[in-house]
Amino acid sequence: MEEPKAVVPVGVVRERVIQTLSNAFANDLISVAELEDRLERAYRAKTADEALALIAGIPTATADTSAIVQQPEPGAVSVPRERLRSILSSQSRRGVWTVPRALDVTGVLSDTTIDLTDATLPRDMVDIHVNVVFANMTIVVPQGIRVVNRVGAFAANVESEPALDLAPMKPGAPVVRITGNCVFGNLEIVSKFTPDD
Repeated sequence: MEEPKAVVPVGVVRERVIQTLSNAFANDLISVAELEDRLERAYRAKTADEALALIAGIPTATADTSAIVQQPEPGAVSVPRERLRSILSSQSRRGVWTVPRALDVTGVLSDTTIDLTDATLPRDMVDIHVNVVFANMTIVVPQGIRVVNRVGAFAANVESEPALDLAPMKPGAPVVRITGNCVFGNLEIVSKFTPDD
């Protein structure tokens, strides 16, 4: 008699699909636009089958999707989503901390700094969604990390170092994708050297 398979939460499957998509992007199997489209659909997926459908057609992903629905390794740390709000105040996230796969940051009439240089990052993709309104926000990423900046601006300044968009993909290093809006505000995405570089 065959043993029933363990039910794997859709969140676990989603994270593994996101990792597969990120690896496909790193190996030039899908474009940035296709990666963004599939990631958005992955975050909206309600079932494991919906998430798995997003890697269909990717050459390295079609061989065996059963590994994606296995239970996570014991001790594996995955922080799926976190929210930071700063209203009429100053806030910073620096030092040693675990960055979630999805980080929502809102700054209203405030000054916010998100420093990833000493943080533990997910291995494939970090999605940072920002809402900057009459505020200043700085995002500091480690040297050599690839950044995809897709932040819209209205009467605002949004800038990132050109080298961040052009940084080569490094095996095991994540891509930081920044989306959202900046209205009457200032958003700067910068890198700084760490002692290990």
